[in-house]
Amino acid sequence: MHSRLLLLSCFVVPLAAFAQDEDEMKAAMAAGTRANLAAYDVIAPPRADIPVSVRVKLGETTSKYKDQSTYDGIRITAPDDVAERDFVWYFNAPQNWANWFIVPVTGDFEGGFRNWLNADRLYSDLDKPQENNRMRVLQTLDSSYFKPGAEYILWFRQVSPKEDAATDLRAVYRFATRPADKKKWDHDSIEKALKLKDAPPADQVAELNSRGGRIMLDPQLFDPDDARSRIDNVLFSIRQTTHYNDGVFITMESSSPPCRRSPTLAAIREKFGSADFVQTVAEVKKVYKHRENDNDKGDDELVTTHYYDYFAFEVADSDPDGKVLRVKAQASDFSRLKPPATGGFFGLMPMKNLTVIYQDGKEVGRFYYFLEGGKEPLCIQEPPVGKYQNDDDTLEYQGGGNWLLLNTEDGKLVRRVPFASHRMNGIAEGFYPDGKLRFKASYKDGELHGELIQYSEQGKIVDQRRFIDGQQVKDEDKNAPRKGPAKSAEPKSKPKPL
Repeated sequence: MHSRLLLLSCFVVPLAAFAQDEDEMKAAMAAGTRANLAAYDVIAPPRADIPVSVRVKLGETTSKYKDQSTYDGIRITAPDDVAERDFVWYFNAPQNWANWFIVPVTGDFEGGFRNWLNADRLYSDLDKPQENNRMRVLQTLDSSYFKPGAEYILWFRQVSPKEDAATDLRAVYRFATRPADKKKWDHDSIEKALKLKDAPPADQVAELNSRGGRIMLDPQLFDPDDARSRIDNVLFSIRQTTHYNDGVFITMESSSPPCRRSPTLAAIREKFGSADFVQTVAEVKKVYKHRENDNDKGDDELVTTHYYDYFAFEVADSDPDGKVLRVKAQASDFSRLKPPATGGFFGLMPMKNLTVIYQDGKEVGRFYYFLEGGKEPLCIQEPPVGKYQNDDDTLEYQGGGNWLLLNTEDGKLVRRVPFASHRMNGIAEGFYPDGKLRFKASYKDGELHGELIQYSEQGKIVDQRRFIDGQQVKDEDKNAPRKGPAKSAEPKSKPKPL
């Protein structure tokens, strides 16, 4: 739901940091969790059709082995017909108990939790808005892990003792049959199995910290039924959005009929301020033509769209009163573009291929497909010469389409990338923390073109490749591109130039 990073980790990962092999890892886990079985609240065996609600305090009585780790959690029993049903649960737990796993009370074991789904909405009676330092997880485990009638420990490991931190664990679980039409458990099927109910719209809006949602919930502006519908649409769009490692994404946006009430944009501005971003139909058509090389772009209705984070309010250009025609919902949070009051800033909206440049809180530049490799950028407004910051990244505009992108980590320069004609052109360089050269790569019009050389910390060449128009070429034929796109070995920074 939020873009903030949640430091969630199933124990299979962190254990690898201090256990040399799987047997040692399992032995340490079993010894630690089984050292004091009284630490775990015993939960009565569940009925097949009723999810079990769990409320416990972590840390009151714990299990510990050689003072290495502190465990707490609950104890459950697998049903006699467990072969027919998977384990399904949802939990809301404090992040200072951020490792979790499952082990049998006795005996050897294989496997366990491998994956989970982050909750993308709040659930009634389990969640509260804006709870900091909490993790909210939906998870399942195949029936093959369990033995009928056996006891299991669902444990959490304390990772940062804090006396003033919340310790309450809220959970609901069930052994349930996976729906026949599902190849694997997903958000919807887990929610249905656990009979989870969405928290009220006001709580969802508070969790999203959505100004657009608060506009919809204002009874003087919109009808409550319309507000509920559009907020549901936002949650649906967020759930239907998938991001991939290479920057590709799939998303879904909702466009609904006109609302029962049509407040004016002036009334919205008076109570909630100006929009995060404004886009005209003319600009939409320009972006479409640039991308598709086609002048025919859908509806010719002249409207201007005013984005308030996840909500888009459309107003007809011909309407002197400026009444809202429609409200659209989407997974992109345009509040991310909000600039600081002073200084240069650039904001990114990746799913809209959008970069906006600001100076002292005012927009001074706008691009589409900028900072996106070989894509030809579309400049709507060229910014003045200057430096523009986004966290640890700096865009230094030198005029005439020439830029310098500087990426830093912990205050040290890690990448320097030159641009010409608003695209990567020239020699990009990367650096180790001590300032020594880590790599250098030649770019042409946003694509690798020429030598890519990587160096060890001792200054020796450890990898050397050659590219032509983004395609790696074989050593024996420098003029023949090899099939497949170029894959840089460098980790990508937020603007992802490399």
